[in-house]
Amino acid sequence: MDILSNFSETLSELIAMHNLNASILGKQLKIDRSTITKYLAKRSLPKLQFAIKIVDYFGCSLDYLFGLTNDYQKKSYLQCPPFFQVFQQLLASRNCSRYRLFTDLDIHDQIVDDWYYGRSIPSMYNIIRLANYFNCTLDELVGRKAVE
Repeated sequence: MDILSNFSETLSELIAMHNLNASILGKQLKIDRSTITKYLAKRSLPKLQFAIKIVDYFGCSLDYLFGLTNDYQKKSYLQCPPFFQVFQQLLASRNCSRYRLFTDLDIHDQIVDDWYYGRSIPSMYNIIRLANYFNCTLDELVGRKAVE
């Protein structure tokens, strides 16, 4: 199953589990109902900021939302730091240069530099690719930590 289908099905299950609908969820998250409907219809993945709003609301991990784990443990999470800070730390801790990253993943060097310097944030598709590349969870990749 692809990531778009996994995401859509998990979101649909979470909405049903919490006795919501797209309109109510949209109001709760301040996301347009039509955007939620697109997610449910498997027409788009959310931007990272919307994905974080969704998982914070439901208290689940990004990995759960995108179907990368079946482990739904309701938790509260701390606010995420800016992506570029976590990305820079992850590259350094894994001893990985930006050159090696864009070469290995076949991503344009300017895009990787934009992520590194905080000029842009990767799409969820690329967030998932990066997490696979670094062998880490999506939450770890974006610096999302559970409240102890």
